Amino acid sequence: MKKQEMRKRLASLSFSEKISILKKLRDRSLAIAASGLRGKPLDPEKTVNLPGQASQSREPHTKS
Repeated sequence: MKKQEMRKRLASLSFSEKISILKKLRDRSLAIAASGLRGKPLDPEKTVNLPGQASQSREPHTKS
């Protein structure tokens, strides 16, 4: 389903239907958090850049 179609579909729902969807999403989010599937946030100091990716280093580059 395209983004615009999804927006129209959600806009056409009643308020109580939207609340029901939000409750399901909240419950799912809580279940994922409790199971540990979400994992820990990445530490930028330990992140490895793959070839072709821009460096995300906070230190300024100096020429040698």
